Amino acid sequence: MNVAAPRELLGLALTALVVVAPALGRVAFAEPVKGIAPATGRPVIVRGGVLVLPLSASVPGDGWPSTIGLRFEDGETLSAPVAWVHRSPSPVVRRWSDEPSGLAVRPIAPTDSTAESRDGGAPYAILQLSSGRGGDFLVVDPRDRTTAPVSVRPMWFDDMPPGAPATAPPLERREDPARPDPDSPFEHWRWVLLADRREMLPPPFPAASPEDARGQLAGLVARHGAEMWRIGLARLETQSPGVAAACREALTQTAFDGDREIAAWVMDSVETGALLTILLDFNRRDRAVMEASLGWVESRNPLLIWSEQEQGGVVTLAIVNPLVESLELTIDWLGTTAATATRSLRGAEVSRVHVARPGELATPTIRKVDPREIPLSMVIQCRGHRRDFAVNPAIALARPPGLALPVFRPPLRLAEASSGRQRPVDVRRATAGILRRLNGRWELFIECAREGEASEDGVPVPERLPIGQEAITLIIGARESPQAVLCVPERGEPWLPTGERPGDLEVHRRILPTVWRCRIVLPESWRPPNPGEPFLLGIARTHGTDDALETSGVPQVPWDPLPAPIAVDLSAWDRISNR
Repeated sequence: MNVAAPRELLGLALTALVVVAPALGRVAFAEPVKGIAPATGRPVIVRGGVLVLPLSASVPGDGWPSTIGLRFEDGETLSAPVAWVHRSPSPVVRRWSDEPSGLAVRPIAPTDSTAESRDGGAPYAILQLSSGRGGDFLVVDPRDRTTAPVSVRPMWFDDMPPGAPATAPPLERREDPARPDPDSPFEHWRWVLLADRREMLPPPFPAASPEDARGQLAGLVARHGAEMWRIGLARLETQSPGVAAACREALTQTAFDGDREIAAWVMDSVETGALLTILLDFNRRDRAVMEASLGWVESRNPLLIWSEQEQGGVVTLAIVNPLVESLELTIDWLGTTAATATRSLRGAEVSRVHVARPGELATPTIRKVDPREIPLSMVIQCRGHRRDFAVNPAIALARPPGLALPVFRPPLRLAEASSGRQRPVDVRRATAGILRRLNGRWELFIECAREGEASEDGVPVPERLPIGQEAITLIIGARESPQAVLCVPERGEPWLPTGERPGDLEVHRRILPTVWRCRIVLPESWRPPNPGEPFLLGIARTHGTDDALETSGVPQVPWDPLPAPIAVDLSAWDRISNR
C-alpha cells in the first residue's frame, strides 16, 4: 500500500507517518547525494524544544552526511545530526497496542539511499534547541560548497506545560493492553495525551546513555511528537473546547472487557497523521481548523470488531463501543434471505454479539455443496458507517487426501482489529498442518519452522499453553471445558494438562535444522461418539526462543489467547463428493 512519504507530511506527523520504499528499480551503483535542502521551509518548533526537519536532495542517492549545518541569523551555526527514519521488522511478540507502522529511528549510515531505499527510510535533521534560540536559519551542507544554502522560516511556539499540576500522580509507563506502546518513540505523544486527559503527569520516555546515539534520537523524536500534539490541540481548544476534548478522547479512548481495560483509540497512523496535519495547518484560519477537526471526529467509524467463534450455527463477535453513550447497530447477511438483526451496545464496553447463521441462500448454488462449508459475509452498520465482515464456514469437511489446518496467526493487535487486516507470521517461524486418516486412524501432521537450534527438552507445566516452550498444544472439545489438552514439545515427553493419557495415543517427531515435525495419532476416545457430531479441535504453537504464540483458525486477543475450536465433520471422509 502506497501512502504519503515522510517529507510530504512536512515533518509535522512523525508521530503518525508511514514510510514506504519508493517504487524504483534497484541500480547497481547508487550516486552520492547532491543538493541537500529542507523539504519544508516552515517547520513548527517549540522554543527550547526539538527540531525535526525533513531533508530532500536535488540528486537523491547515498552518502548522506552524518550532520547538517543550521546557520542562524545571529551568525551561530549549529550542527544537527542527520537521522534515518525507517521501517523495522514486525515484533515477534505482538501486543494489543503496538505502534502499527513499525517505525524506528537511527543515525544515518553511508549506505542509506534516497534513490533506492531498502527499508522505506527518509532523512531528517533532528536537534535539541536551547530555550533562547529563535529566528530563521539556513541549511548548509558542510561538504558542498557549490549549492547555495536554503532558508528556513520556522513557526516558533512557547512550550506547552503539562495538563496536570506538579503534585499530580504520574502515569505509570508499563506494558498493558490499556496503555500505548511503551517502546516506540512514535507513540510517546499518546502517553502524554492520556496523562493530560486523566489529569496525571506523563511518564518520561526511557532515557538513553550519551553513548547510545540511536536511543538519544528516539528520545528527541518522542519529545517532538508530544510537542506537536500539544500545540495542535491547544490551538483547537481556543476555538472549541468540546471539539478538542472529542479529538483527545478519540486518541486515548479505552473500554472494558469484563474487568480488564483495553485500548480502543484510533490507531491508524494515516488517520492520526491526517488530524495532526489539520491541527498544524497554519494556512487555515483557526475556525476552519476546528470545523475540519470536527469533521474528522464525525467521519470515524467508532466500532472495533473481531470474531471469537465461527463454528456451528451461531457466530460470536466481539464488538467494542469506545464511546460513553450506547450505540445501535444492524447486521445483515449478504446474499441470504435472513432478516436484519439489531443489537444495542453499551458504552465503553466490549459486547459479545451472537448472530445465527442464515437458513438458506437467496440464490442456490449451481453445484451441490454442503451449505455448512460455504463462507459468508455480513454487513455491520452503525451511525451511517458500514463494515463488511467475512465469516468462515460453519464446519470444515475432512475429505481425502486431508484437511489443511487454517492459517496459524498471532494474537490480534488494535490496529488489525480496526482495519480487519492482519500481518502474517514470518515464514521462518510459520506453522502448517493437515488432519487426515491413515490406516483407519485419524492423525495430525504438523510442521513447525523455526530459527536456530532445536530447543531443550520441554518441561511439563499446568497451564494449557506452555508459553516460552517450543511446542504444539491440542485442545480437544469445547474451549472452556475441554475433553483433553495435549502439549507436544519439540523435545521431551508430551504431557496432558487436562485429561488422562489414552493407551492408543501416539506421538512421533522428527527434528531437522530449521524445522521440526510431529505426527499425532489421535485416540479413538477423542472422536465424537455420534457420527454426525462435529470434532472440535483447537491448536496453538508456542516458541522456545520467546513468548510468541500463534493459533490456527480465528485469531485471539492477547489477554485471552486460548484457541477457538475448529469444527470438523469427520464423517465426510467416507462420503463421495459430487461437487
